[in-house]
Amino acid sequence: MYDKYPEFISTDPRTQRKSIRSYTITQEFTEGRHKAFFETVDLKDKTVLDLGCCVASLGAWVLDKGAKHYHGVEYDETLCKLANDNLSKYFKNYTITQDFIENFFENNTEHFDIIVASGIIYGYFNPSEFIDEVVKISNNIIIESRHPLYRWLKETKFNAEGYFPINHIKSLEKLPIVVYYPGNASMMLSDKASNLKFNGSCPTKGFVDHYFNLKGFENNETLNETIQNYCPDVYNSDKRYACLYVKTKNNTGVGFKDAFNNKDYTVGGYYNE
Repeated sequence: MYDKYPEFISTDPRTQRKSIRSYTITQEFTEGRHKAFFETVDLKDKTVLDLGCCVASLGAWVLDKGAKHYHGVEYDETLCKLANDNLSKYFKNYTITQDFIENFFENNTEHFDIIVASGIIYGYFNPSEFIDEVVKISNNIIIESRHPLYRWLKETKFNAEGYFPINHIKSLEKLPIVVYYPGNASMMLSDKASNLKFNGSCPTKGFVDHYFNLKGFENNETLNETIQNYCPDVYNSDKRYACLYVKTKNNTGVGFKDAFNNKDYTVGGYYNE
């Protein structure tokens, strides 16, 4: 599709990225990823929020497929300018907001049919705070992120291969764990193919699945399976995943206050547990 919209590939600074930790943007990869994202989603007349929009290639995809409005959020001024320049050549029904995601949530009053958050959840020190925000404004949320445990164990002083067989590490990714990265180990994209390093964290897919479930959302595993077929070098049990979370039930109590307010608790005696 990006034969029609080549700017969305050529202006993306990630085309120059060579890090084996992440991925390099190509037309083939971008088309495969977006096909997977929306293979089971009808975009006709939908509003789409893209958190971490970079140069807005996802905007071109959803608007071309009939979305009613696209809203991209990006903190970097240069990337926002590129996104606006790219979209303005072909579309009118879009908005680009330059701001941090946290600030956007504070000021936003809209509800969106679909949210896509690629490489965003590990920008939060507490990933549950991010999930708390997105579930307020959409019932369909695509989360794209990385598997953190193997990388953390491999790159820190605690050598994973010396203590855990690799299949054990992959099993741990299924557990609700948040890995905290000290010493500028987390990175976010800036312009000119550079990264900003900072102290941060990254939740396992097991954590994201668990917390969304507590918020009343079910993981449609079809997306993760599909994206592994389209882009197997990037999306696999070692590197990254992408999942669609769909609202299916009421919010369950998380922590004592929420559980108490939602009457999601049981009463037991002091000595019978």
